[in-house]
Amino acid sequence: IKIKESDDGDLVVTGLIATTHPDRVGDILSVNALKQMVDLINDETVVANSSSPQGSFRSVSLYHDWVKESNPELDEVAFMKPTARLVELDDGHKGVEVDAVINKYYRGDMTPEEIKYRIDNGAIGGFSIEYNTTDDYCKQVEINGETYNFIEELTEFGGVGFARSRLIANPAAVIYKEVEQKVKEVNKMSKEKIKTKEEEVAQESESSEEVKTDEEVKQEEQK
Repeated sequence: IKIKESDDGDLVVTGLIATTHPDRVGDILSVNALKQMVDLINDETVVANSSSPQGSFRSVSLYHDWVKESNPELDEVAFMKPTARLVELDDGHKGVEVDAVINKYYRGDMTPEEIKYRIDNGAIGGFSIEYNTTDDYCKQVEINGETYNFIEELTEFGGVGFARSRLIANPAAVIYKEVEQKVKEVNKMSKEKIKTKEEEVAQESESSEEVKTDEEVKQEEQK
């Protein structure tokens, strides 16, 4: 991430909040999930929807403090601007790049000057997203002997947090196109299983009808 002072005197941090690289726990976000984040951050009709479980999509927390403390009333350390964009990275992966303005009135553990100092010196190394998904949108794929969770869609997005450098994962040597192909194979197998099940049910239904017809014939013969 990079930090600079705007013409208005604001401290603006620019950096990636998410990419299609695997994270520390083996999750890989799809390009579709990245587009979801871009749309939510840039949608000016839902800046802070208090009735939504996602809360404010543009909020930036300090080390995910509000999540850890289960306290949504904790102050935001920064706010993302509605300028999020999907970018292509040098290694062929995709990422979401944002601009976030440091909250000059931040009421937290650090002053804006301290935050700038930590970013300048690498203690704060980037952003980390706050999200959730379900098994319906998550597929397990195996690449080069490693198992990853490929997340096709997010069910919740709660903004991002500044992250410590030592907690940001180094991108693993995974080619996104390979992952996409694996997911297509998993989806195809799932559809084939569903189709096979439907055929089995249909066959059972036909058999029941045949049995019923035989019984009706016998009843007619008895009459």
